Amino acid sequence: MKIWLLTHQRESLKKTNTGQLVQQTLADECETLIWQRKQPDARLLTLIEQQSIALLYPAKEDEPATSTIDIAIDNFIIIDSTWQQAQKMLNQSPYLQATPRLSLSFDQPSS
Repeated sequence: MKIWLLTHQRESLKKTNTGQLVQQTLADECETLIWQRKQPDARLLTLIEQQSIALLYPAKEDEPATSTIDIAIDNFIIIDSTWQQAQKMLNQSPYLQATPRLSLSFDQPSS
């Protein structure tokens, strides 16, 4: 399994960036990519085409959270940015919108 951190450029410069901690902890099982709206990473696009990657992201308001996916997934995309930036990145990236999502449900809202 591999985690692909799709990082907003501003987020990568912050001292409080948790993606750096994830990268240090997971080492070879994690790769950080700087998100570029007009030039998505070719390796990421290939994984999406092969249907071997899912986006770990909250479910849309009108869809239930999912904890399983019907296809074999061994790669996960996590958007590494603020919630506001993450939503913009998702909206501006058609390839992410078409990627299967794995959303987690929680008993309590984030605080």
